[in-house]
Amino acid sequence: MATGAFTKGIETASKMGKELFMEFFKVYAIGMLLVLLGIGVAVLGTYLATGSAWAIIAVSIAVALVVMLIATGIMTVPMNIVDEKVSRAPVLGMMGNLKRNMLPAIAFYLIMMAIIMVFGYAPLFVAMEAGGPAFIAGYIYYYAFVFLFSFLVQFGVFELVVARSGVLGSFGKSYGIVRKSFWETIIYYIGMFGVSFAAAIVLLIAAIVLFVIPAMICIVVAGALNSQAFNIILLVAGILYGAVLYTAYMAGMQAVVLPIQYHYWKAAREVR
Repeated sequence: MATGAFTKGIETASKMGKELFMEFFKVYAIGMLLVLLGIGVAVLGTYLATGSAWAIIAVSIAVALVVMLIATGIMTVPMNIVDEKVSRAPVLGMMGNLKRNMLPAIAFYLIMMAIIMVFGYAPLFVAMEAGGPAFIAGYIYYYAFVFLFSFLVQFGVFELVVARSGVLGSFGKSYGIVRKSFWETIIYYIGMFGVSFAAAIVLLIAAIVLFVIPAMICIVVAGALNSQAFNIILLVAGILYGAVLYTAYMAGMQAVVLPIQYHYWKAAREVR
């Protein structure tokens, strides 16, 4: 099953890679804009905080978190794109899928965060307060819990936005898939780590080359001009350019990885 998923996934990526990349890039660009907006709101609110500073900072952080949750919901759409391309599911388009995914995805991720906070961070905080051996044990427990929880719910978002299994039902469906095909899923998980690592290295080298060379040229020009206004423009342009490169990196990465994940999920959920 795992071997078949990798074969089909790589075949899909090779046939539709360019098309998937362009579709994913559009989706991730919108998500990245919202993330930058959220960070900007948080930073600006902190910078402008006067009087009841803590209240302003709290509101700024809350707004940033809401914006980032919305961005997270947007970034589930590539799963629908792969489903439409591979299974010839009804094409709803980016906005159609976005409308269907947004609230369930936000609820799903909020529940994930709550579970990690209660069963992960809370014991870790207690262990940190206790100190000594408990401090080390707390960190071991925290990372073990996060890994196990992530492993068990790794197919939850596919269940949520493709199979439409419901927010709570998606957690149960993902757990059921892993439980029924535990050892096969471990093989798949290890294989995905290898594929992701290889793709990440290639894309990261390309991104570094595309970022470092223009950055070095700009630094030389900025030093020659010695203009504060130009430096500010350069900083803003650098941030935007970096965001575009990172968006392209994410789109390229998912164009390779997501088809494999999709094919394994489809095969694993049919196991009885």
